[in-house]
Amino acid sequence: PWVAAPSTHKYDALSYYDIDPEYGTMNDFKKLVKDLKDNGIELIMDVAFNHTSKWSPWFIDFLHDRIYGNQPGDIDRSDWYRYSPTMPLVNGKPARGWYPTPTGQGYYFAAFGPYMPDLKLDNSEVSNELMHVIDYWKQLWVSGFRIDAPKEGFDVALGDELPGTPVAQVKEKNRKWWLDFVTTIESYWPNTYVVGENWTGSEDELRELIEPFSEFSFPWKNKIID
Repeated sequence: PWVAAPSTHKYDALSYYDIDPEYGTMNDFKKLVKDLKDNGIELIMDVAFNHTSKWSPWFIDFLHDRIYGNQPGDIDRSDWYRYSPTMPLVNGKPARGWYPTPTGQGYYFAAFGPYMPDLKLDNSEVSNELMHVIDYWKQLWVSGFRIDAPKEGFDVALGDELPGTPVAQVKEKNRKWWLDFVTTIESYWPNTYVVGENWTGSEDELRELIEPFSEFSFPWKNKIID
């Protein structure tokens, strides 16, 4: 990703609307897009919508609104991230992926580590905001999107859904959310290319995920290498 982020890999967005200074400025980006278009080359953007940086203003607002409530007139982000007032348990043990908030008041979920808290994708305000991100970059002539790790959007294996939810139900919830999201993109911006990066060695799992996306086929890649 080229968005503003504190890490080297940039999958922990501080802002989905800004170019990371390590890569240049927005003027640099616009020049790049023009040069590509002049040479008949399309640009695909790498985005991670499952999570943001722990230092994202969204997450900071989430913590503030959870603890103190939001101020009148401000956007209420108290339900923008996955949260539990108590530590979720699996077979009497703490579920994986849950971390205490900095104040110790409740727990947030982060599938890829405590510095990348997971957005609550099934909150319509969150999904609408992510669609605004798509719109923003489409206006800047981005032709497609590489979606990072969509199979982890709702991942029961990592404890994202609280115990007691059948795995099949969570997988279907994840598939349907992404299908709706990608279908909406294609309805507003026809011919937009969307490809999902689902890291799996299982062809069966890939078939379950294939409907909303074009897909990277890691099983196929491994067979070529072998």
